[in-house]
Amino acid sequence: YVSTPISTFDLQNVRIYKPDPNKLILPGPVGIGEEVVTADCSNLVGFLDLMLSKYRRNIFNRTEQDINTCIAEFDEISLDDASPTEELRKKFGDKSFKRIGLTNSKQGITYWADELSEGTLYFLALLCIINQPNPPKLLLLEEPEKGIHPRRIREVIQFILRLVEEKDIQVIMTTHSPIVLDMFAE
Repeated sequence: YVSTPISTFDLQNVRIYKPDPNKLILPGPVGIGEEVVTADCSNLVGFLDLMLSKYRRNIFNRTEQDINTCIAEFDEISLDDASPTEELRKKFGDKSFKRIGLTNSKQGITYWADELSEGTLYFLALLCIINQPNPPKLLLLEEPEKGIHPRRIREVIQFILRLVEEKDIQVIMTTHSPIVLDMFAE
């Protein structure tokens, strides 16, 4: 899947992602126009809020569909007003804050980020990285299978390969998973 030699990239088109689930459970500021997911994915709330308002049909809906493909009990990504911690208030000032959750609309239940497993949060972050409107030309993912149920690793890698084909980018992954390695041996 290599389409362009790495030597033709400048460093601004390279992003190394290592999602931090501890930051994903925190409320995030909204209305600051974040079209790019940060390296630790700490801006997912602001990113998803913008995707919901600006790219509803393309990005946000696709991310919801991808979540539902692998975690069938969740069919919606929810954002709700939240109170920030004092530390977040000092860092971002007088912004509006929201929290993120996943919803089962048939049962009318939303599980907020602090109630979700680390693997589910990591998966949501990975989908946001994959579905962002303007991904970097070289994407480095550290263990994309981390926290993902072994039965779902194949789908995660398929999402990454879809990104490579649709956006003509390169992805370099590290892995400890024989399942991931076997996918590239096929």
